[in-house]
Amino acid sequence: MPKKPIIIKPVPKPLKGAKGAKARKPLQNGRALDKQTILTLLTETYGNIARTADSIGTTRQTIYDWIEKDPELRKARNSARERFKDALEETAWDRALEGKDTTLQIFMLKTQCRERGYDQEDASRVAKDIANEAFTFIVNQTKNPVDNNSSPKKQ
Repeated sequence: MPKKPIIIKPVPKPLKGAKGAKARKPLQNGRALDKQTILTLLTETYGNIARTADSIGTTRQTIYDWIEKDPELRKARNSARERFKDALEETAWDRALEGKDTTLQIFMLKTQCRERGYDQEDASRVAKDIANEAFTFIVNQTKNPVDNNSSPKKQ
């Protein structure tokens, strides 16, 4: 069954609206500063506070204040941001599978296929362990040199 493509709605363009006290009044587009409008905009803008504020014609701080006071708005913002991450991740997967972006493929392997040996940290740890062992060996050799030219005397 073919996968449905993710359609990301364009983010509303910022409106040239009033600032401060004037922003609390309904704007020309009819959007008032109320909870339902903020909920809708948070979803449409994937939780982007600046774009939400610009769409209403208010400040980011005003939106942050509403979110701080209302658990439902906070939950909606967090959910919208998670949906954005999901959409971004799916787009990255699709582009990596197309095979046209080697850097993206390497990134996806390092972040998603660590258990298959693509973890750069494991390689770094192994290299560090080898270097430490080599250093320890060299230090021990200088403290207790072995003379290869002299052999034990036979009796």
